[in-house]
Amino acid sequence: MKSRAVSLILAAALLWAGCAGTGGAGSKGRIELPDAEAPPAEGLAALADAWWEASMRRSPTWATSLGDRRFDALLPDLSDASREAFHAQVRRLLDAARALDVEALDASARVTRDALVSTLERELQSEVCSPWLWDVDQLTGPQVWLPQIPGYHTVRSDADLGTLLKRYAAIPGYLAAHRAQLERGLAQGYQAPRVIVERVLAQLDRLVDAPAAGSPFLVLLRLPVGWHNAKAEAARAQVAQAVTTQVLPALRAYRDFIRTLYLPRARSSIGVDGLPDGAACYAALIRDHTGTTLAPDAIHELGMAELSSIHAEMRAIALAELSPPPPPPKAKKAKKKARRARKPKKASRRKRKGEATGRGSKAEEEPAAAEAPAPAPAFEGDPIAAYRARLEADPTSYARSEDELLAFARQAVARAESKLPLAFRRLPRVPVEVRAIEPFRADEAPAAYYYGAPDDHSRPAVYYVNTSHLEERPLYHQEALAFHEAVPGHHLQISVAAAADLPAFQRHMRHTAFTEGWALYAERLAGELALYSSPASRFGALGYQAWRAARLVVDVGIHARGWTRDQATRFLVDNTTLTPHEAGAEVDRYIAWPAQALSYTIGRMHFERLRRQAESELCVRFDLPRFHEEILRYGAVPPEVLDGVVDRYIQGFYEEIIP
Repeated sequence: MKSRAVSLILAAALLWAGCAGTGGAGSKGRIELPDAEAPPAEGLAALADAWWEASMRRSPTWATSLGDRRFDALLPDLSDASREAFHAQVRRLLDAARALDVEALDASARVTRDALVSTLERELQSEVCSPWLWDVDQLTGPQVWLPQIPGYHTVRSDADLGTLLKRYAAIPGYLAAHRAQLERGLAQGYQAPRVIVERVLAQLDRLVDAPAAGSPFLVLLRLPVGWHNAKAEAARAQVAQAVTTQVLPALRAYRDFIRTLYLPRARSSIGVDGLPDGAACYAALIRDHTGTTLAPDAIHELGMAELSSIHAEMRAIALAELSPPPPPPKAKKAKKKARRARKPKKASRRKRKGEATGRGSKAEEEPAAAEAPAPAPAFEGDPIAAYRARLEADPTSYARSEDELLAFARQAVARAESKLPLAFRRLPRVPVEVRAIEPFRADEAPAAYYYGAPDDHSRPAVYYVNTSHLEERPLYHQEALAFHEAVPGHHLQISVAAAADLPAFQRHMRHTAFTEGWALYAERLAGELALYSSPASRFGALGYQAWRAARLVVDVGIHARGWTRDQATRFLVDNTTLTPHEAGAEVDRYIAWPAQALSYTIGRMHFERLRRQAESELCVRFDLPRFHEEILRYGAVPPEVLDGVVDRYIQGFYEEIIP
């Protein structure tokens, strides 16, 4: 399912490419299970390795992106037989993992075992949605991830060039198999929403109508620096021929199928509840993305309550910024002196005696003039709306060029990196670069996303920033984005996990409630570290927190309450600091990726609850860097597994005090 995908959009596309079917070479082969008589720790290690091997074979493009080059010539196998064989492997692994003697495992191994069981269970539970039958979307569709192949399929040798050409040659067959699954879906009542199909068509038009020389299949190609000019030119000519004769014709045929046959049958409803077993599908996706069994109505109420709390914080900043500035010190002294002059002098003994006989004093007869009222606020109505309007109307709220926006993002990342030692023991070993999202996918892409480095560090981690429509991307949002996607958010969390001594599946695990919950928690942590540079940026950060809380309301509205796209967009515009353009793109994302948007706020609240628990129970012994080290050291484990991690962490302190 899509939930197996890396929560970060690019990696999600790579993994989803394999999840719609099953991986390439060997995907139908049986996995050898460990000997039942083997010690539990050895058996667990073997099961973890077997699951990772199955995952890599299932998703060969994801394997390449991680630096595993064994499957470089392959694309995912979308056949029913391959998918069914993979699910049979998952069931065998799950049965074996459940049968392990947990009591014989140490604390770290228990975390691994619990994470493995949870991952395998969710792999099976989410299949109720039959995603391969309606896999048309603007986030993880083939028109998104196929053009990015040369970006991670690095060419280091003639062999790498050969496998890249084989991969390009496999694209027509892959798209034909994908089309066949979509046709089966139409026959069974599974269709993607029309609004999403229209976005996909726009992407395909840009991709196939542009000159071949400007195609990302060619432009993103990087050849070894050591190759002499003639060899490099010959290699580029080979790739260009493959793009012209194989790749682009196949994509044009796929585009024509989507336009002429699929679009007319796309559904007008936007919620997953419009599909067969839609309610069961949404429940499975809620469980998968949040780690909870919350009902849609409960999620809606949680979102409304969280919005109210965040709006109170935003209102405080807005009132402070909209209020007239305090008078200068001299004016304050003059007012104080005037008040003293107006204050009646202390009554004499005679006057006090007169009070007893009923003769009032002059002061009583002529009361002092009242103080001047406080100046009226410089706005009318809702202070949040008024302050937002002021920010939006200010030209300095926007970058004037792509370079200026990227420079602003780089400054925010550098500022955060300098403060990391205050809250963390383990820091990223791999640098993160800030780059612009490529034009061919910028219009449908989110405001930003993160792309991790492979295990061999052959390329850096990248924080991608959307630099299209600069007039719709205010700078007061950019710091929160940087802290979410780079540090102390995704880049820190994923880098720490990748460097840990853990099984491969655990290092690269992407349970959405953890990864996105952590990144949203990191936005709040950035406030504690004084990383926001202005009240406007703090307001924008809270606006982004409100945006994630609003997702709880909007996602449920779309997929369980029959909301229209306009309803969902208006709710976001009215309750967050998103512009109409941003809100529209976000709503289409929620339509295409049901329940994924729930993971952010629910995950953040889970981290905050665990931190409060540790602070309450450990009191003065609580150490924030040590706490962060503990919750990050096991990778992006499921929420229920993380609960056990924190319980054991707290218990360890008690055992130090009372052996």
